[in-house]
Amino acid sequence: MFCASEYSLCHSKISISFATAGPGISNALTVLKTAKLDGARVIFISAVTTEYHDGLWGRRKQQC
Repeated sequence: MFCASEYSLCHSKISISFATAGPGISNALTVLKTAKLDGARVIFISAVTTEYHDGLWGRRKQQC
């Protein structure tokens, strides 16, 4: 995340950063806030997981 923030500031381009679910997201929050205050343009992408699994794997049931 810090590299993405600095890249954005040095090259005046949007940068993209990926992180794992769990601690990766919480560690990235500090950097995202710092990047915003510095004026960096960073796109952050991460997975979201849950302990509960309903077998749909991201697909939702349609309501009739």
